[in-house]
Amino acid sequence: MANSNLGRLNDTKRVTGSVRRDDRFDTYQFRLNDRSGFNGTLGNLRGGNADLELFNRDRQRIAQSTTPGGDSISETLEAGVYFLRVKQRSGNDVSYRLSLSSDAFVLPDTIGNRQDLAKQIALSTTSTSFVDSISRSDANDYYRFDVTTPGNLSLNLNGLSANADVQVLNLNGTVVGSSANVGNASESLNLNLGTGSFFVRVFPNAPSQGTPYSLNASLTPLKLFGLTEQNNLIAFNPDNLSAVNVGSITGLAPGETLVGIDFRATTATAANGQSLNGGLYGLGSANRLYSISTATGQATALSSTPFSPGLAGTSFGFDFNPAPDRIRAVSNNDQNLRLVPDGTTAPAGTVADGNAGVAGIQPDTTLAYITGDVNAGRDPNIVATAYANNRAGGRTTQFVIDADLDVLVRQGSPGGNAASPFGGSPNGGLLTTIGALGFDFGNNAAFDISTDGNLTDTAIATSGSALYGINLSTGAARNLGTVTVNGTAVNIVGVSTRVV
Repeated sequence: MANSNLGRLNDTKRVTGSVRRDDRFDTYQFRLNDRSGFNGTLGNLRGGNADLELFNRDRQRIAQSTTPGGDSISETLEAGVYFLRVKQRSGNDVSYRLSLSSDAFVLPDTIGNRQDLAKQIALSTTSTSFVDSISRSDANDYYRFDVTTPGNLSLNLNGLSANADVQVLNLNGTVVGSSANVGNASESLNLNLGTGSFFVRVFPNAPSQGTPYSLNASLTPLKLFGLTEQNNLIAFNPDNLSAVNVGSITGLAPGETLVGIDFRATTATAANGQSLNGGLYGLGSANRLYSISTATGQATALSSTPFSPGLAGTSFGFDFNPAPDRIRAVSNNDQNLRLVPDGTTAPAGTVADGNAGVAGIQPDTTLAYITGDVNAGRDPNIVATAYANNRAGGRTTQFVIDADLDVLVRQGSPGGNAASPFGGSPNGGLLTTIGALGFDFGNNAAFDISTDGNLTDTAIATSGSALYGINLSTGAARNLGTVTVNGTAVNIVGVSTRVV
């Protein structure tokens, strides 16, 4: 059995040999540096018959020819290593002449091989495929895409015949993610990205190798937004807690910070015609409501003057009630407020009157555990709140977190029914204990509930840098991991789930 390495095949090579009944195979290895048209011809057979077979580098047969008296194989091959085998078929001692030739394809390079020549692509929640190849003469393929709202990039590189890798780079050329598996195994990436322009680079693991590839990519908006104790806006996913820093909160009054954030579920429209569905809002420490840009962190005040009565306390819960489209604000000082996000029934950025029978604007009833509750008579320390059934319209139940007792609590009755003897309206401030969280929650805890199209609630909470899932039936918390930015844990004081 002859085994010969012919090296790079860039023209025509001819060899002679023989195969016998007791030595049936001669194998010739060759390499293509570019995508090429290949032709192998077996002729001048004497003493019997032989066949011709073509294999890739993994010894998988690509083609064969079994024509009596002579064989020929013509294939379009990607750059890489191949094997051509002569196999004795009949006769005792079969001599032959083998010719191998290749003609490299010169194709227009539609995918740039530098960042400044990158192919511009648009990504969406639906995966898009880009099919191309890399070779020794075209060793880099660059794609450029833009992220207009923080998103999760999912990449898969497959269909490889040789080892190829993939990188994601930012506009400065810094690698922010990469995948480099061995052999021709597929590559995959799952990255949380902030706004800006990015590049995908596909390249061979070794300069002499080439391969076709299929690049599949999708970009999905991140689900969770967090407010850090440094007053930065971050974004991440429940299953990928490596957050991106959207930016510092700007546009606040001098010395003011945000103490809570929440997405609005309503389909209301502003006076200028802009849709308010799904917008992010913030509660300022200087008694102002703000709309927040999820792309930049820019805050815009809803009113030029602070609301009154103002905030009382040091830790606050802040969440939209989707039914009346009002914001509930509660505090560790037992404060219970409803805030107005627009000017339809009251001036935007003001407090909804809790008692029309008393002159001036009155807050709702202060928080207290209902008579007969296991914690009746104890002073609540309510630091976070969220509404279930968090979709526009329909009944909703308000939940809060007591950071002293580390318990989940219901504010008002199930569904917020004012006539119910089990807490009435949340405006009445009556609290009912649901159950122990099972973890020590601090005064900086945050809380939110999202509701999907099947009306299934998913509750999450944060305390410090830890993210928890919350069971609304029992109160039990489940630690989901630590939220980080650039590998460093961050303390979160507000969290909200994007409305979809």
